[in-house]
Amino acid sequence: TQLQKYVEAETSLKAAMALDPKRTDLYQELAKVYYTRGNYPEAINAVEQAHKAGVQDGNTWFILGKGYQKTDRANDAIAALNKSLELDGKGAAASQAWFAIGDINLSRQKYPEAASAFKSALRLNSKLVRASYNYAVAIESATPDSMSQNIANWEQYVRLAKGNPKEKSNVDVAAGHIKELRDKKSKMKPE
Repeated sequence: TQLQKYVEAETSLKAAMALDPKRTDLYQELAKVYYTRGNYPEAINAVEQAHKAGVQDGNTWFILGKGYQKTDRANDAIAALNKSLELDGKGAAASQAWFAIGDINLSRQKYPEAASAFKSALRLNSKLVRASYNYAVAIESATPDSMSQNIANWEQYVRLAKGNPKEKSNVDVAAGHIKELRDKKSKMKPE
């Protein structure tokens, strides 16, 4: 099973670390195993050990930020994710780091900050469907009376998500919401 593979990976990595504790890459790999298994405190611990051993790259800070996010340490998560972006702002994890920052800010109802982060994620990867959805939510929450902008953002999400089976129910809801916004806009004075 998948769980057994992670247990075996953890055992192998710990054995390798005992043989060669200076192999800092092993701490990073162990952190990934812990994170994937949902053991976020151990993932955080493994990354902190990697940092103490001298590994300071964007990927370790990303894992640390995600671990903090999963353990409800929002401020620490944002700081770690920002450090990840500082070290590797164009790397593979950068769009996901921006997405996580947006997600944290959205949950804290910091809508302009969330929208900015989702927009940064979309600049790096224009196909991030969930970032497009969350961007539309954040902008509409921040500026509910900007009907034209909100309609455009929801239409952008629908265009992006239309062929994605996982997003079908959200696309249907968004299409209905666009209709509501258009109706509301038609009854308002021009923006």
